[in-house]
Amino acid sequence: MDPRERERLIVTGGIAAVIILILGILAGQVLGKESELESQIAGKKRTLGKIRDVADEYSKTINRTRNLKARLGGDSPLLSYLENLSRRAGIPNAALKVMRAGENDYFDESIVELKAKTLTLRQVTTLLKLIETSQRYLHIKYFHLKTPYANPELVDITLRVSAYSIKKKKKDTEKNAG
Repeated sequence: MDPRERERLIVTGGIAAVIILILGILAGQVLGKESELESQIAGKKRTLGKIRDVADEYSKTINRTRNLKARLGGDSPLLSYLENLSRRAGIPNAALKVMRAGENDYFDESIVELKAKTLTLRQVTTLLKLIETSQRYLHIKYFHLKTPYANPELVDITLRVSAYSIKKKKKDTEKNAG
């Protein structure tokens, strides 16, 4: 091999080595960038999953709030509503009385006391079940059951039931006028 060919071969080999070295460095940077981007994508997917979870929880909370608002209040006053429930339970002679309710900034509370004598346990449990499964949000604040001496198979009950409605917000004009 003559010296010229040898120089050409050495130069060509050197150029090839430099090109391979440059390509190796570029490939390493590209692969490093790719793995960095894959890591970022995985992080963004986790963040997106968390956002979806929060959005689902928000949607559930909105639905629960709507359901609660629908159960609060009601179309009829609590007194007539309880009177209707007691009749449905087979208690036509219940004495109902509106009670004074406590003050609250967010809700208006209505309380009705129901007294009935000489009831069967079936009538009592039916009334309690009707109150519990009512479309309105009702809360039994007080419950007293006693057996009269005359007939121990029957009972007398006293219970106080409360219902809530969302307090109406006062308009700014009412606040300024007062």
